[in-house]
Parts: sequence; structure tokens; C-alpha cells
Amino acid sequence: MTMLAPDASSPLRGQQQAPVSRAVLQEAIAWMLRLDNAPAGDADRAAWREWLDRDPDHARAWEQLGAIDARFDDLADKQARQALLHTAGLPLKRRRARRAAVSTALGLVLLASGAWLANQVLPVRHVMADYVSRTGELRNVTLADGTQVALDSRTAFDIDESGGQRVLHLRAGRIQVRTGHGDSRALVVTTDDGSLRPQGTVFSVDLRAPEEGTMLSVQQSSVLARPRLRGSEQAVLTGRRVIVHPDRVDQAGASEPGDWATGMLVVENARLGDVVDILGRYRLGHIALAEGLADQRVSGSFSLRDTDLALATLARTLDLTLSRHTSMWVGLERRG
Repeated sequence: MTMLAPDASSPLRGQQQAPVSRAVLQEAIAWMLRLDNAPAGDADRAAWREWLDRDPDHARAWEQLGAIDARFDDLADKQARQALLHTAGLPLKRRRARRAAVSTALGLVLLASGAWLANQVLPVRHVMADYVSRTGELRNVTLADGTQVALDSRTAFDIDESGGQRVLHLRAGRIQVRTGHGDSRALVVTTDDGSLRPQGTVFSVDLRAPEEGTMLSVQQSSVLARPRLRGSEQAVLTGRRVIVHPDRVDQAGASEPGDWATGMLVVENARLGDVVDILGRYRLGHIALAEGLADQRVSGSFSLRDTDLALATLARTLDLTLSRHTSMWVGLERRG
């Protein structure tokens, strides 16, 4: 595909490096795929032009995608380009089959002005971590001592076993830990906020909490939490949740159940807007929610491993219409 260009006199020329929001980026990707995968008629081009002129960020995002497209044109690697845009929506076997193309695409994009696009597939800043999960990937890792670590979408951590204890450092995302007993050395989970020392337990550590800090949620036994700037530890017992800051530990109520580690989102009387936001963490693309639907309440169990199925279940449960424009853009609207 040859990228359509905005007005050459646009004042955005030369400013395309400025970042755009995730939602705008995903809108631009959706338009690229829409115009790329089928012959675009006058109506499509007119709709694209209207979207482009609606907001300066739209034009900037399109220019950034154009820079990536040009880089792929130069290298004659259209397969890698398409692999990058579509990877997160592919079944596991097809993702594996295209792993080489995706690796090529990521490497090329990192060299281009739009390195942020690769970051939508993988947390690029943490790509060299010992263990990493991609967008939409729920990964399970068993350490040498039998400790089981579940990685949520877009999670990264390192393991250091060089000293008298085993240190798991969480760099991004969320993990659930089930401690093993095959090593006499203590296991310690650390973040930039402090350290967590389990006492033979099941617990979750989350760096994506709305508040600043590290969210610790204990599902079984207890964990000793130590802020980075304080020497004392605080015991967090079964069923409790706290937020660890560098200088303190704040109580945060009852523990979360940790169903996400099994690939399920279980909600009761939750806001639809909140549920859609959570599902959005597990897919590459944008979920558009029609105006007035965000506060609608919903209860049920929804798959995190198959967000297309989860969205279809939501639509059926709430009698909504699920529209699909591309694999990158889906919407929930009132029926009729």
C-alpha cells in the first residue's frame, strides 16, 4: 500500500516525533489496515480524510505510520510489516509460525521514527528482561525451585540467584507467585518501591495500580512488605491488599481473587467501561464503547485469553451490537 499523505503544507511537518495517545495510534492503524486490505472507494477515502482533519493528533499519527511504511517499502519487507500489525490477534499456532517475521518487523520499527508502534506489541523498554509477556499473552513460568510465576499481559521481570537469596525483580506489569520449596534460600520479590518476602504463600504483585506504588495482594499465607526507604517489615495476611510506596505501606482493603492468572476475568455488578478497559489490556487495537454505555452494570466470567470471545459474550449478555471494522477496531453499541 502507498500511504495517503496529509497536506504537505501542514504545520505538523517536522513535529511527527511528538508522541500521540494509544487510542489515536490504534485509530490510525485501523485506517491503515482498512485502506490496505481492500480497494478503498471514494466513500472510504472521504471518511479517512474527515478523520484525518478532525484532530492534529490524527495527522501526526498518520505521518508517523507513513514513516514506518516508507521504511518497509525501502526494505521490501511487506510480510514483516503486516505481521507486526496483525500478530496480537492471531491464534497461538499462527503467531509461532510468523515469529521470524515479527522479530524482523520489531527490529525494523525500532530503527524507525515510530518505535512506539512495536511497543504496542511488546514492552520494548523491557525487552531484554529475563522473562517477558507480550500484549494479550498470559505466560506461566516455573523456576528451578518449583516456584510458579504467572505473568499478566505486558509483564517483565528478572531473576538474580547470585547471592544468598533469590531475587525476582518486577520491572513492569503484574505477576502471581506460588512459592516452591526446592531451594533453602529465601525468595524475595522486589520493585522500585520496596521488597516483598513471602512466608510460603500465593500472592500477586501489580505495578499497574491506579495509585502510584506497588500493589500487593495476598491470596494465601502471608508476605512481609518492606518499603525501600524504611528498614522495618510489615506482615500482610491472607485476604488483604496493600500499596507499597518507597517510604510507607498503605492499606488497600480486601485481596483480589487472582482469577486473571487462570485466564478469566470474573466481575460482579461492575461498570461496563471498567470491564472494557481491562479487556483492552489484552488485545492490540481499540475497543470503542458507544456513548452512555460506560456506566451500565455487568456480572459474569469473561475470557482474557480470547478477548474476541469475551466481547461477543458481553454483547450477548447486555443485548448490544458488536461491530468489527478490522482486527484492530471493534465497537459495542446499543442494538438498533
